[in-house]
Amino acid sequence: VVEMAMETGMSREEPRHRATPGWRQCPIVILCFATCAIVTLPGAFWAEWYESTSGIAPREHVWQPVTAAFQHGWPGMPALVHFGLNTVLILLLGPTAERMLGSAWFAMLCGAAIAANALAVHLGEGVNGSSLVIYSWGPVVWWGCRIARSRDDTFLDENVIQRLQGVLFVMYVVITCGMTALPYLGGWRGNPLLTFWLSNQFHLIASGVGVVFALIFARTIQWRLSNGNDLTE
Repeated sequence: VVEMAMETGMSREEPRHRATPGWRQCPIVILCFATCAIVTLPGAFWAEWYESTSGIAPREHVWQPVTAAFQHGWPGMPALVHFGLNTVLILLLGPTAERMLGSAWFAMLCGAAIAANALAVHLGEGVNGSSLVIYSWGPVVWWGCRIARSRDDTFLDENVIQRLQGVLFVMYVVITCGMTALPYLGGWRGNPLLTFWLSNQFHLIASGVGVVFALIFARTIQWRLSNGNDLTE
């Protein structure tokens, strides 16, 4: 009987340390993906929809600074490719980031990133920041991986940590360098620092928002990694 009770207890504890939560525990991630799909996909084929949801001037609708956070730079095939990349990043980072912060604080992180994007679109010439929300998750995931590396009681094992760090490397090194180099391939000969900022401004803004949240909620992330990860909250 004791052995059966122990086995039952172990089986009940196993979900507490699953590396990947079920989708019902990630409602905000699902909402972000659905919004990205609703805003992006019609605009890839329908110019009027793209013009009414992008951040590119002239902006005739009050919602455009917000929807610009989910729209892409060009309609057609580039938008579809970018949407596919964003989908991969959402699936790889989103569930872990939401689990680290909890859905309520994670929703606030996404909202803060969208608000920062809207302000940047309003003050600037107006472009789209379709990966912006995803980049706000990066610092939170990085901080969580850093904590998990120093502990052995979290839901992140070494394989998951390495996978997440690989995703972050692609986001912050490969994509950033590629975005900076792209204008030069098209004939641009401007200042490298200015090119770096203009090419990656929305990723950088979102990452700054993520850093603030990672610092403010550092203890929350640490607690949830070990104690608040039962996936029933």
